[in-house]
Parts: sequence; structure tokens; C-alpha cells
Amino acid sequence: MDQITFREVSARDTGQVDDLVSESFGYSPPHRYFDDFPVWSAPGVLRLGGYSGNRLVSHVGIHFRNVRSGGTRTPVALIGAVATLESFRGRGLVSSLMRLALSKADLAGCTWSLLWGSEHDFYAKFGFKLSGTQARARLATLSPAGFRTFNPNLEIHSGLCQGILDDFQNRTTGIEFTPSDREWLARQTTVTWESIKEPFAFIGYGRGMDLKGMVHETGGDPAGIRELLIRLMNRNPEAEMIGPEHELLGLGFKSETLVLEGLCLARPRNDTIEWNQDFWISGLGAV
Repeated sequence: MDQITFREVSARDTGQVDDLVSESFGYSPPHRYFDDFPVWSAPGVLRLGGYSGNRLVSHVGIHFRNVRSGGTRTPVALIGAVATLESFRGRGLVSSLMRLALSKADLAGCTWSLLWGSEHDFYAKFGFKLSGTQARARLATLSPAGFRTFNPNLEIHSGLCQGILDDFQNRTTGIEFTPSDREWLARQTTVTWESIKEPFAFIGYGRGMDLKGMVHETGGDPAGIRELLIRLMNRNPEAEMIGPEHELLGLGFKSETLVLEGLCLARPRNDTIEWNQDFWISGLGAV
């Protein structure tokens, strides 16, 4: 049996991370994991790997961030790109890397370690539990009655623009985006962005396999957001939106149409820390 060594993944091996996770998550060429999650190729991410010789066979990534809420910043460790090559599974490689990752998160003073995954029983062994709430609703349940009506010739801009990047950086709640995040956000090729220039509003929807047909980012003028949502609904009646419950209600969704579900898997640094119900981690932050 091959001997496995555990160490930080150097920048020159970042491509191996993409190869490993793309294969493990069932991506088919030309689609790649980094297309959906370019954040894991960004500078400043701590990547921990299990190596067989010089070959990366298991990986856990950590992105140290702050979550803003009520004027405070809470340091968190976002954990993602968790994968092991199929031929090396069953040997506890991810468990070893998770223990190493969590020790580094604790050492860095992170109040919470957060991740997204369906293997709840596995992550529960490390102290993670389903935490927080997000709301989900079909756009078809959003009634246009009483909304401001725009000129049918209103120009809709497609693509990531400066206004959207500025909105992310200026947010006072949720994941704190910094100027250094603009580079990987600009490489987020699988999110569709639509915006209105005046009054400024935007939506971001879709992302690879996990957020297909899902609006997960909005910003700007609420009436403009509703206009963009209704236009999307007319093109795709099955489209949905996720977000904080109060945000969906404020846009005109009815409480009875909302599906409330867990936001993420979270592990506190110690047992005295309680979850802040105001936390919201956006679709781009949910790495």
C-alpha cells in the first residue's frame, strides 16, 4: 500500500487540485471544478493535501474569511474542495486532513468552521451540525401585482460589471468581500449576471451542478430586482431563488410559498459559542 504524506499544497500544484476534485465530483470535460469554484485557485487559500509520492490524491481547502453582522466581524474558516481519488478512498485520508484543517482554523482564531456537503453523518464526527436557515422559493410564486413597471425596451446588461463588484465589496452583512476577491469573482464563468443601470439592480443565477437555475445573488434597487426576477421567470418558469427569509419576503414572496432549509454545516471553536441567526452565506460564499 502506498505511503501517504500530508502537507500544504504548493502553488505549483494548484492544477492538481482542479484535476483531483473535478474527477472526484464527476465533472466531464471540458467542464472543470475551478469553473464553478474559482475561489479555490485564488491566492491566500490554504490547501492541504495527501500525497502518494508527488501525486495529490486527497485534498481539503480552507478559506479564512470574516462574516459581517450587526456591525461586527466574525472570523470563519470556509472549508471546501474536499475530495479523495476513488482508488484511495476508505483509508481515512480526508479524516486526517479534516483534523489538520480544523486545528489550523482553531489556531487562526476562527469562531466557526463552515462547509457545505451532503455527508452529514461523516462531518458530525468532527463537531459539525446543520446550522442557520435559508429560504427557497420558485420565481413563479412571485406575483408582479403592484410592482413598478419598466419600459419594455429597458436595457438589461449581461455579465459581471463594476457595479456588481462594488456591491459585493460594500456589503455590511454576510461574507466580507475584499478588493483581492475581485480577481476570482471575475473568473466565475458559470454564474449568469443580469443588471439594470438606472436605478441599479442585479441578479446572479446558476452555477454548475449545485445551483443550476437558482438565483443566489441580488443587489440594488428592490423594484429593479423584482423586474429582473420576473423577466427570468418568464424565460424559465422552473427557476428558483435562495436567500435570507426576510430578503425574499421583502421582494414580495409570500411566507407560505417559502421552503426553509438548513444554511450550512457549522462547527464552533468551542461549545460556548452559539450560532448567530443573522448570518447569511451567499451562493458565491458557499464554497
